Amino acid sequence: MKALMKFAYLSSFTLLLSSCGREYDESSFEGIRVGNNLNLEQRILNSFERNIALRICESYRSKWVEFRLNKLNQNFSYQYSANLCDASLKEVNPLETKLVRSSTTEDAPLMFNTSAFINYVQYMPTHIHGDLSLICTPLMTRGETPQISFEQENQTIQFSFKEGVDKDSYTVYFVEQREVEGEEKKSIVTGQDTFEVLTRPENARSSLKGIITSSQRVRTCSDESNEFKAVFTQNYNF
Repeated sequence: MKALMKFAYLSSFTLLLSSCGREYDESSFEGIRVGNNLNLEQRILNSFERNIALRICESYRSKWVEFRLNKLNQNFSYQYSANLCDASLKEVNPLETKLVRSSTTEDAPLMFNTSAFINYVQYMPTHIHGDLSLICTPLMTRGETPQISFEQENQTIQFSFKEGVDKDSYTVYFVEQREVEGEEKKSIVTGQDTFEVLTRPENARSSLKGIITSSQRVRTCSDESNEFKAVFTQNYNF
């Protein structure tokens, strides 16, 4: 149980997988799971992926400006559930949070603060905060087409993108090289984060453009068994 609580503290994001929209690679969302082998791709985003990434990054930038100016100290409500490693289910509905500054630094990330003792989406991802900043920074500041995967310490992170109607999604795969008995090393997915982002609201000037409407985080349990995973999901209550 202590290992589970430690795991929950280390996980700072959650997400819910969206089933609608067109995918570039059908394995990006449906075929690859935590514990599976993932063929890492050393390439830049194709035009389809680039368009989705740019739309999300621009929406994140709009959110960053709007939320800092007009939504600090406002309340945000979510539906939350967690399927934990001990097979227990935890649900909080509504999960009430308040948007606050994480520090006094000008560009410090904003965070959704709550008194609930759970693992939830705490820090607000933007074009300059979170994993997608690896894509947004070269795309938006230098006009470059970024890579789809990045080396980070002892792991590789790889992105996939999915197009929807008024929302777009992206998944971040966390991949480590693991020894597989009787085989060569494989690139095993140890974590998977998916974010669904409101990019094309009905009202083009909506103050919620760029908000994460649903999210899911999946992680292997401490015994690293492919059969056991912890899944955290969170939906925004409009």
